[in-house]
Amino acid sequence: MRVIISILSLLIFSLPCLASDCGATRNREEIDRTRLLVVYAASVRKTIGGFPTPYGKRECVRFVFMISPWGNPFNINISETSNNTAFEMAAFDALSKYKFKFQPLGFFHHYSLIISGIDNKLN
Repeated sequence: MRVIISILSLLIFSLPCLASDCGATRNREEIDRTRLLVVYAASVRKTIGGFPTPYGKRECVRFVFMISPWGNPFNINISETSNNTAFEMAAFDALSKYKFKFQPLGFFHHYSLIISGIDNKLN
């Protein structure tokens, strides 16, 4: 019984560490392929909550989307996240301003990018 509890607690405490990369290791090939198409990358606006800290907290969001023939992302969906709504919205705004290389058939493919940053950090 004690061994089962130890294994369960180990699994529970290791889950946040496994999810913290927002799927970067599992989706490396697709993310790298998409990163090569970026022509313009907008920066993520600062997000500061009610109780900022000197170091902030690392946040990430993995988006899955399509690219229009004009290089604009559309049908943007959040696939994985570190569960910070304010950062998700800021990252979504940034991704919607990205420009990609001309993709005549981009709306037939799914692309993936991870936007990460530090949230809730004192100036």
